[in-house]
Amino acid sequence: MPSPREQPNPSPRPRRRKEPMPGPMPFILILLAFAFVVFLVYKSHSPPAADYNRVIKLAQEKQFARVILRGKTIVGEFEDGLADKQKEDLKKHIRNNSIKAIVPPAAEVSAR
Repeated sequence: MPSPREQPNPSPRPRRRKEPMPGPMPFILILLAFAFVVFLVYKSHSPPAADYNRVIKLAQEKQFARVILRGKTIVGEFEDGLADKQKEDLKKHIRNNSIKAIVPPAAEVSAR
């Protein structure tokens, strides 16, 4: 029998389980998933690129306020009010008062 001053060893408590994802990891994964969904939604709602030769023709007719080259893409920003005056088949390519086209390889570009 233990002496009155000695306490018997307490029963061992079950060990605490380690968290499966410690720290800010769940928040980072949720943020990445959200960014991926936003990217997919943005890509699915962007209009298809217009024909390169039509965009160049519009630029030669001086219908753009600015023309921007981004890598293999050309973006033309229409002058005020000119985007609404375009033909219906071209309007489906216009977004935010601008139109974009993919620049083809040099061999495919027609000189008109």
